[in-house]
Amino acid sequence: MRFSRCRFAIALLVSVSSPVNCRNSLHLVDELEQQQGEATTSLSLTHSVKFYEQHQDSLPRLRRRTDRRRQRQGRPQYSFGTGQSRAGFDWEAYLALNPDLSPQRYGSQNKAWRHYREIGQQEKRQHQLPQIILRYTAATGLSNQHYCHIAAFSLCAVMGRCSIVLPPAVARSSFQDAFSVFKEFNKVQWSAKPLETLYDTDKITAEWAKMGFQVWKTPALQELPALVQPESAFPRYIDQHDTRLTTNISDVYLRAYDMTELTELVTQAVLRAARQYMLLADTEAPYIVLDLPVTLFMFRSSDHLELVSKVARNLFFAPVVHQLANQVLQGMAAHAPYFNGAHLRVEADAMDWARSMGGVDVYWVEFLNAMQTAGFDDKAPVYIATGLLSYEAGHATLDHLMANLTAEGLCNHVAFKEQFLDSAELDALHSEQKALVDLLVLAKAHRFVGFEPSTFSFFLSQYRVLQGLEPSSSVLVEGKVIGTNTLFEAAAVVVEHGFQQQKQILKES
Repeated sequence: MRFSRCRFAIALLVSVSSPVNCRNSLHLVDELEQQQGEATTSLSLTHSVKFYEQHQDSLPRLRRRTDRRRQRQGRPQYSFGTGQSRAGFDWEAYLALNPDLSPQRYGSQNKAWRHYREIGQQEKRQHQLPQIILRYTAATGLSNQHYCHIAAFSLCAVMGRCSIVLPPAVARSSFQDAFSVFKEFNKVQWSAKPLETLYDTDKITAEWAKMGFQVWKTPALQELPALVQPESAFPRYIDQHDTRLTTNISDVYLRAYDMTELTELVTQAVLRAARQYMLLADTEAPYIVLDLPVTLFMFRSSDHLELVSKVARNLFFAPVVHQLANQVLQGMAAHAPYFNGAHLRVEADAMDWARSMGGVDVYWVEFLNAMQTAGFDDKAPVYIATGLLSYEAGHATLDHLMANLTAEGLCNHVAFKEQFLDSAELDALHSEQKALVDLLVLAKAHRFVGFEPSTFSFFLSQYRVLQGLEPSSSVLVEGKVIGTNTLFEAAAVVVEHGFQQQKQILKES
């Protein structure tokens, strides 16, 4: 992989911007072509050097790991420049993009640089990867989508000369319908929604612009890709650019790559596309559009927590949803000075988990034990995040759970968003907006209990630490039998120490 670009890319704010069918996307190609020239774009060399100077201490461990890996492979280690004149020069890309230069003759940084300085610069040879325009698909479910954005923006930050096209949000038809990756068994329907329904896209775009990264609004969709096949769910936009400038990488979904492996895949794909374009068009590629399918857990976040925590801290949720969550919190505060919270993933579409845990009764006992471990008692209410009230059959299940909680002395009463928001407000929200209301409310709970295999619960426990709460304030019911714990420990962690402290609490209890 080429971390000669990594040194320029530690800026790391985050993710996502605006609505489907945005007119701004129509100008994408014209603007990019105007931005070619001598590094005058918002992703310019000037910005890159500035990032490196400000954050040069942020990647020493990543660099050392890269050099060790390359040394084991018998490949030269990366030098991080011998003067400002070399900034932005990628000697390996220079050789790859100019196949007439023999690796035997020019196969070192100094030799390649000498050729470029004495000959290549006058011949206007391409000396670095072209700008990458990264497009990707957001997965199903609120937290899955959030993890997709974290992964994509982290990759973009590491690659450096990269901008991002934001995907639409997706919402589910119902929590009552069974979900499966097998088409014949899947009953859940997904629909595209403007990304601004979940995120403060204007604020995110503005913050990334300050750091020198371009964020493109969601273009017009041809159709939503088949999300039940996430490994091949590439974005389906009405293209506004030369399709010869497009390439893709399919093998990223749930792969938890080392970042060095992932960026190597990206670099090679972009180089291949750039070379092919040069052969077809007889000119260098002004940019390469890189399409990725669902980016959920595509790299090991646990190895790069400084990176991903900065990204996660700066994914700003939609103001309208914050307002609704604050309305719920004000209603809760009118009855008690504090509250505890729980995420009960017991809807019909998640009952396979309960069966895997030994049945609903065993599953529920595990939750009650975790609540006792967390310190729930009858002095405070418990706020429940659940989709049970979104369909008729779920009401009886929730009534049963509520009776158990009060009988066990784990709360003085049970609360949920439907008690504080009127039906008109709720009906105006899609499924993932309702989930986001719950997440923002639970982020303020005194104590929180969730289910470890749920990305909603897992991310919320991390998000609470990012918001300044102690890791010990969250307890997750273990679900090793589900089989997600190893993946989550590698690729779902976004804050240092938090997850391991939560595991220790359960172990000690």
